[in-house]
Amino acid sequence: MTFFYKQIIALFLLIAFTLPQFAVDEYFRFPEQSSAESVTFETKRRICLFPFEMKTEDATLQYLQKGIPSVILTGLRDLEYVFVEDLNPKIVYHSFGPSPKTTLQERIDAEGELYKKKIRPIKNFNDLEDLKKGTKILPAEKDPRFLPLKVVEYFEEPPPSINRVGMLASKKDCDYIIIGEISIQSAKLSADIVLYQSWKGKISKYRHESSVNRAYQEMQPLVNEIKKSLHGRETGFVTAENTVEGTPPLIYINGVFIGKPPFAKKEFIEGKYELFVFKEGYEPFKSVIEIKKGKETALSYSLTKIPNFALLSVQSNIEDAEVYLGIQYLGKTPLNSIAIPAGRNRLRVSKEGFVDSFRGIDAKSGEESSFKIDLKAGDTEIYYNTKQNVFLEYTYKDFATYSLYSTLFFYAGYLYFNVASRRAIEAARPQVAITNAAAIDSFFKSNPTDFVGWIYYQNSIISDAEAKARQYKDIAGTLPIENRRNRQLVSGGMVVGIGLALSAAFAFFVLGLDTESFDIGFTPLPSGGGIGNPVDPYSFMQFNQRF
Repeated sequence: MTFFYKQIIALFLLIAFTLPQFAVDEYFRFPEQSSAESVTFETKRRICLFPFEMKTEDATLQYLQKGIPSVILTGLRDLEYVFVEDLNPKIVYHSFGPSPKTTLQERIDAEGELYKKKIRPIKNFNDLEDLKKGTKILPAEKDPRFLPLKVVEYFEEPPPSINRVGMLASKKDCDYIIIGEISIQSAKLSADIVLYQSWKGKISKYRHESSVNRAYQEMQPLVNEIKKSLHGRETGFVTAENTVEGTPPLIYINGVFIGKPPFAKKEFIEGKYELFVFKEGYEPFKSVIEIKKGKETALSYSLTKIPNFALLSVQSNIEDAEVYLGIQYLGKTPLNSIAIPAGRNRLRVSKEGFVDSFRGIDAKSGEESSFKIDLKAGDTEIYYNTKQNVFLEYTYKDFATYSLYSTLFFYAGYLYFNVASRRAIEAARPQVAITNAAAIDSFFKSNPTDFVGWIYYQNSIISDAEAKARQYKDIAGTLPIENRRNRQLVSGGMVVGIGLALSAAFAFFVLGLDTESFDIGFTPLPSGGGIGNPVDPYSFMQFNQRF
């Protein structure tokens, strides 16, 4: 065994027996790593209602099985939030390492430039405890204990028993479940209702009695009692009036759509909330409101109209031509400095006996756009339908499309002749015995008299195969993507055909460019001109909905 191999074996043994002796935490430098505790809490809750079980066999009263829970569901619809003191943790990253200061997510945010750094007011259980004790105070829009509540009905399922609510909560992803039993005796209705809280396994029971005839009308006290259990805190009410002319605005509280004014006595948990009011054509309104327990808070807001008007002047070679902005009639030419809504739109100038002229317009607020239009005599429909015809009813666009399709034909020929070239070589390979020097020497020793003729025959097979392969390759040519030698283009019939077809497609496309034959108008672009900016809603509605 040589000295080199001995060194290799020694190195292998050193690695095999020494490396495992390092502790895992030393090998991965765990003592140097640290991370503070981080907890992700629940962000929403669901309450599910099921049909109630009927304790009567009277078929005429079976409608109450779904009717009573429907009344409860309607009463819970305006309960936008619930207050949960003890939040459920969804993901927990436990603290580790010496003196941890930042959480794992904060470290990721700090090390990655593209990550958006999110400020989380509540990061762990200690922050939540401070919030409970009152040492840390947050407004309602940032307090994670205010959870949006979604009300869901499962009235097509059979009435569940109280023994199945735990399984149903897991299966339907319900945080609360409402079930019940309805008994009827002598036109008197008794409803025993159960509110199940899945995270605690807690069951709250309610009993409601009323007459059968007024069962729906007398359910409100029961609904209020259930809502009080769900709230977790005292509640107040919100009312709003429409103070803007025309269509009422949209009102949001903490990002949740509440409705359009006027509305009265929408119930909310006491606390501070963020109010957002929006109406098209007005500046959005934002403020913070405080809802106090048992009191009614009237929403106060003011909307300022956006000065969104531009000026337009239109002159034409034919007087009294009609001018339209989109579908809105503006008047007859000449038009001088008339007010129009700012934004992107389509201008049409029309007069009987002349071809309509179209222009795209990007009207900017406070600026004037001027146009000089030359109208041509003729019929608008015939003019635009036949203007691009080149041969019979075929247009430049048609020829450009057909030329583009023809590139596929030439490319298929390119592939075919390349394969044929390779097959010509492969077909001759089994007939050629001159593979190496040993084969030539062996044949010479066994048949010295026929050696010269054999060499000539073998060379003729090779020459014919190579000539045939070159012939196919000359027809095909070589594209740069397949030329591994120098990535250059080698001309051939098919390669030239591809080039001519692409050139023809581009030429026909350019020849067919004609602004008069386009669908004149602007597709709304981001208002800031960059990717990710919001689309201007006014222009978007004009272009996509009105035309």
